[in-house]
Amino acid sequence: MSKGRKTLLVVAGLMIVGSLSAMSGCRHAYRDRNNISIGMSVTDVFNAADQWELCLRSYLNETTKEFGMFNVLKDPGGHAYRIPKYDKKIASKDEFLQFVEKQMSNGQNWGSQFTYFSGPIRSTFRVEFDRSGKVIKIAGPVGPP
Repeated sequence: MSKGRKTLLVVAGLMIVGSLSAMSGCRHAYRDRNNISIGMSVTDVFNAADQWELCLRSYLNETTKEFGMFNVLKDPGGHAYRIPKYDKKIASKDEFLQFVEKQMSNGQNWGSQFTYFSGPIRSTFRVEFDRSGKVIKIAGPVGPP
């Protein structure tokens, strides 16, 4: 086999392996999104969507036009959550769920965006909650533009 052919096979192999790992984030996003349904509670959603790496949560108060948000970064390999806005790190999923429920109990419609990373590729879907914390809309997932 010629040197050029060997190089071509190595490059093709690396491209295949790279594309498989990039698809894992997309696969997790689709699977987690499909585990969520209309009417689920905040806790149910976070128990159903467990593979995300970044979650953005936001609301717009229609009366005051106040915009509120916080983001959560999940540490790789476990259930440790970092919430930069509050300079807080939470080590257990139960404590994290309590934190999120408390934040979302302000009587506003919240939106949550779940993001999954695979190298340079990211997949995201969004879940909208009503004032009582129940899912009213699920959108996505979407990949990179």
